[in-house]
Amino acid sequence: MELFKIIKNFAMQPAKTVPLQVKGTVPAGYFMPWTEAQIRADETIKDKIRVLQRSGLALPYEIWTEFVIDTVVNFALWVQELPASASYHHHGRKGLLYHSLDVAIYAVRIRRNYIMPPNTPPEEVLHREIVWVYGVFLAALFHDCGKIMDMQIELFNVDADNEVWTPALGPVGKLTQPYRFKYKDDRAYLNHQRIAHSFLTRMLSKNPMLSITSDTMLYSCLTEYLTGHKNPDNVIELIVKQADAASVAQDLGASKDGINAAAKRMRFENNSFAEQLHVTMTYLLTEKKVLLNKKGGEGFVAGEHLYLVCKPIADLIRSTLLDRGISGVPSSNTKLFNELQQHNIIRPNEQGLAVWSIKVTLTDVNWYQKFTCLCIHLPTFAPELALNSLPGFIDILPPEDEKPLAEAISSVGFAVEEQEPVPESVNTEIIETDDTDVTREVIVQDDLLISMIPGMEALMSPIIEATPSTNDINESADVLGPELLVTPFNKLTDHQIGILFWNWIEAGLLAGEVSINTAEAFIHKVNGQVFIVSPTAMKVFCKKYQQGCDADSYLAVQSGFQSLGLHLKTTEGRNIHSVKVTASGKRLNGFFIKLTTTLAALALPDNSALSSEGGE
Repeated sequence: MELFKIIKNFAMQPAKTVPLQVKGTVPAGYFMPWTEAQIRADETIKDKIRVLQRSGLALPYEIWTEFVIDTVVNFALWVQELPASASYHHHGRKGLLYHSLDVAIYAVRIRRNYIMPPNTPPEEVLHREIVWVYGVFLAALFHDCGKIMDMQIELFNVDADNEVWTPALGPVGKLTQPYRFKYKDDRAYLNHQRIAHSFLTRMLSKNPMLSITSDTMLYSCLTEYLTGHKNPDNVIELIVKQADAASVAQDLGASKDGINAAAKRMRFENNSFAEQLHVTMTYLLTEKKVLLNKKGGEGFVAGEHLYLVCKPIADLIRSTLLDRGISGVPSSNTKLFNELQQHNIIRPNEQGLAVWSIKVTLTDVNWYQKFTCLCIHLPTFAPELALNSLPGFIDILPPEDEKPLAEAISSVGFAVEEQEPVPESVNTEIIETDDTDVTREVIVQDDLLISMIPGMEALMSPIIEATPSTNDINESADVLGPELLVTPFNKLTDHQIGILFWNWIEAGLLAGEVSINTAEAFIHKVNGQVFIVSPTAMKVFCKKYQQGCDADSYLAVQSGFQSLGLHLKTTEGRNIHSVKVTASGKRLNGFFIKLTTTLAALALPDNSALSSEGGE
């Protein structure tokens, strides 16, 4: 085997470093490139590499440095401080690097569940397994590296205009100029999956490259996956997708069971929902399933932009997905639009929201009409698709006055569904429970009751006041906090859920109805900051909320709460902190929250039994 020849003939070479030469100080908003020496000395990276080795990447000592450490260093020289996402998982500094290493760790653990190479006689497995495991490591490490091209990176020049970085200039870490980055406005969500292989060949040194290309079947599977060619029978793709889901769940604060459940779900999903949305939208447009530029049409083209009328396109997307057998399609238009915007299929308006208000004028039939629409930038979404512009013009209308919740969520670009006015009367509905049908009254609340939870008027019309059942009364009732006004989870965005969760926490603390600093509490004050135990607090919230909640609903609460930006991150950019219970040495995981003016006025004491010293 080529790999064992490399082991036999290999002689380790000392690491080469590039001296850093900078004129003057680093300007505000710029980063100095992370050098090879700094990367090799970084304790977080060294810890993750040690975990990687213990997790099952059992390469011989003689090649470990070149095959693993040097590969990670080369990878870090390229990805530098870049995040893994704009506002979801691993969106802090070095998020892409840490996420990629975590996926590699999970992948080499998950691969134990598979025979590698697949469909291979046992005597061949014995000789080929080692290089296949190395191939899994590479696929996991490089699976998201194409996200480098989602970024606009500028190199600072003292004596000239800034230079736009491209891969032709080599890794940023080999350069001597400060740099800054931002997400490109015209990035295409799925592109990074198609170009990872091009970075693999640039970052991998000679001997590792010889090793993986020596096994034709391995290199075929690896290349297929890293060029974005989906194949449910590709064992490497299956492993890495599970590892990716586990890493995302971990960063969002999931428990061990939650991480395992996320990986398990991905094992039985051939394509992500984002990919299904992209395929569906492409199909509807290329197959002319959407009537365009006509009176009574569902879409209108103005130059590079396509405006799709909200309700008809939502119904069309939903029915097409269901016809194709896709499960988990949101029944709420708000959630569907959030998915489209999160994956950059639609463009936000100037307020960052998904829904545009426009006036369409068709001059050929002397007709005009106002619509609420979604907007697609055609060159970004489908550059090969040629659509004629409408015979007329489109005016972008200013947004109407937004309700409080819409203002709160506008910064992350989520749309709020419009609510029809409801007469001020009392209605009755039947709500099914586990035991029996319980009749509950649906009452239009007055302004005073609505103000108990800010933003609720933008969510519900009418508002449902949940009457606790006897099942709600238990030994934990004293820590559950104030009563909630309930609307089903499947009608809320994660961000809206996050707002409700934080309002519930803050209101409970102000009213003295949420325990703090006690043995059973999920809220503590540590070193002058509020500490929320996760996922305990989120699970209690879901238990109290009930309507539309299931075993995984707490994950939506965690995600929504993080989107509010109230929590503090660790020095490594992670969301979850760890605090030490002084008496037992055990640790609690959770979020540190910036102390708001409202909570500071309570003059809450620190919990002397907890300490963040030595924590993350």
